[in-house]
Amino acid sequence: MTVTKCNLTIDDIFGEGAIDTQKETSPEARAQNFALFSSFPDRLERTKIEKFNFNSVQEIPICKKYKRPTKLRFIKTDETFCNSTLVAISVDIDRLIAFDEKHFLSLHAERYDKVKNAIANGVIDMPMVYLSEDKLPHVGDGRHRIIALHKFGFSSVEAMVPSEQVETIKKCFL
Repeated sequence: MTVTKCNLTIDDIFGEGAIDTQKETSPEARAQNFALFSSFPDRLERTKIEKFNFNSVQEIPICKKYKRPTKLRFIKTDETFCNSTLVAISVDIDRLIAFDEKHFLSLHAERYDKVKNAIANGVIDMPMVYLSEDKLPHVGDGRHRIIALHKFGFSSVEAMVPSEQVETIKKCFL
């Protein structure tokens, strides 16, 4: 089987009914969720917890469980994407988030905790960034990593980018 379209969205796969809608939660429930994101308790690992929708990146609490590492090594996990060679480039985290902030606001507490643990241990997989249909940088894989890096105070991230999109993506950050 040959794949002809690589930039699939959730809507392409599941239809419009797959759109995640923000649930109304009480102030008490939101406070409890904030606590999960700042210090995820070990006793809740492997517990089914729904993803939580934040209103802004600023609302996501800083980490109280793990310390910021002094050194961080990024690991390139793939060599190709949709028949394109992937190359590593450094991108500004604040600018990357600003291209599509809403994309970063729906997080899973347990996944976020695992990412923060990996970062605290000094090793993290590179996120995948490619051009959206609007020709803007889009994080296809790695939003939890990028938000965690942001909350740890990092200003840039090493990302995997399709080689033919490198120059266009770099221009977006100028």
